[in-house]
Amino acid sequence: MILGQTVQVKIKTQKYYMKANKQMQRHQKRIIYTAMIFILLILIYVTGSKLYFKNIFFLHGNSGKTVWESEDLQKTGHDFQLQDDGSFLSRSSDPWFTVEESFSVKTILLDIREISEKHDAQVFFYSDNEELDAGNSYYFQLKEGINYLQIPEKNFHKFRLDLTDHSGIKLGINSITLYGSRVVPARFLISIITAWGLLSWILYRKMFLNKKIRKCAHPSTPSEVFQGKIHSLSYLRVLALGMILYDHLCGMRNSAWILKKAVDFILCTPLNIIQDFGALGVSLFYLITGFLFLHTNRKKENGIASACRKVILLYLFTLISTVIFGIFQYGFNSISPTYWAQFSLKDWTGCATLISYFSGVGDMVNGTTWFLIPLFAFYILSSICYKFSGKNISAYLLLLEGISALLVILGIYGSRQANTAYLSSLIPFIYIPIIGVIVYLWVSHMLSCTGAAVSGGIAYITMTLAFYRLNRVYYAENPYIISIICAALLLLLFIAGEHAFKEQVIITFLEKISLSLYLVHMTWGSFLMSFLESRIRFSLSFILTLGFLIFVAWLHYRLIETGLLKKFNYKT
Repeated sequence: MILGQTVQVKIKTQKYYMKANKQMQRHQKRIIYTAMIFILLILIYVTGSKLYFKNIFFLHGNSGKTVWESEDLQKTGHDFQLQDDGSFLSRSSDPWFTVEESFSVKTILLDIREISEKHDAQVFFYSDNEELDAGNSYYFQLKEGINYLQIPEKNFHKFRLDLTDHSGIKLGINSITLYGSRVVPARFLISIITAWGLLSWILYRKMFLNKKIRKCAHPSTPSEVFQGKIHSLSYLRVLALGMILYDHLCGMRNSAWILKKAVDFILCTPLNIIQDFGALGVSLFYLITGFLFLHTNRKKENGIASACRKVILLYLFTLISTVIFGIFQYGFNSISPTYWAQFSLKDWTGCATLISYFSGVGDMVNGTTWFLIPLFAFYILSSICYKFSGKNISAYLLLLEGISALLVILGIYGSRQANTAYLSSLIPFIYIPIIGVIVYLWVSHMLSCTGAAVSGGIAYITMTLAFYRLNRVYYAENPYIISIICAALLLLLFIAGEHAFKEQVIITFLEKISLSLYLVHMTWGSFLMSFLESRIRFSLSFILTLGFLIFVAWLHYRLIETGLLKKFNYKT
């Protein structure tokens, strides 16, 4: 009797917890859905604004509004003659109207009643602080009806309207209205709301009505492609490290070196590989990070805590290694000043703590730590998206790419401020590990070819736009994207040949010290190269420096990475 009651209580308890768990999952899905449709609205609006206005304009501003009638325009017109019917006739090939206000103008509405012949028109915008300049202008096609002129996000309040570039053109102008707030056509808003509603409905069906959504946490048998360590990535990581060492210690130091000339002639110049393979090596590191993120965190219960712990350990390692090199330089500079003698304690502190990246200065002491900022952002962002998506592939990717796109939008505004311009320029690099995630999902059969193509295509387009707006140098002058594409092809090639890679002692050793070697090569390596290259042959200088760096990196690995920080990691 008692046993039967106990069983019934256990069954009721299990049913209660199952019901509570289902309710929690439903609430979690609703929260995720709400967040995703909000992100979706912003992305659709930004895309629509870019296509419609050729720029991104948000609905904001002040309450200022002024209407200019024909009588007002007659006083400010140049080479325009007012006709009896209230229209204007151009008397030269360069007539214009000037209008100005006391408030910052965001939108100008031209209400044109008639126009005898259509030609190109031009609007100039300036202010008390900025003179009339062709750079602050754009052309548009004047048409009958309402013409919307969107003014860039600056405090412009003076305007010259060249509504035609021909003589003898008759213009019937009902009014010209200047708005302090952003005004957009109704059809634009209707199109945005329609597209948003349609995509939100599709997303709702995908999340709530489709019962066959595949989970990352419980993959099907084909997705269990990789078991344990992936040896091909160990080789690829060492290759990436070699590219970066070649760039910083050889390519950028001696352009006349015969090996560099040969490599440039055979590979760098015809393939347009920038930075002597440095960009390619960094791209490989980022792709490997993204590829391994789900491979190592897919079955963890608390991925956010794991990612935060990894970020803290990397940060502490950077801090400690910089302090060690700074103490060494302080002692050595008292004997013979080096390049690092020029930096103050404030510069060293900004480098060691990475604060210099958030103050707009960047790292002048160790030029390689910038790599950590996008890496930290990816770890935190990806782990949060994976957790709150309920380990649903579609929701995870949509959330990850959506929030990354929001970061790009924030970066566009941040790039206009001196303190955040440098930090904004690093945002495009977040997309490289995202591409690595997509590659992992595809080769693990957790994402279809169509899904991988769509996700990868969106990531590529957004990344390209991000480089164009936030880091223009790496978009055209030094195209980083070519190196990213080459890195992705190398990743696929190595993964496809995974069966051919076996564990090697040397590769395993170099992979273990790869983080240490990356963080110390620019400081300790440049220090020793500067000392040796003026005394012995360059090739011998590089070989000796490479051996010295491996030893220093091994010391950092033993004393800091697996010594001091291992104890910290155990306690946390």
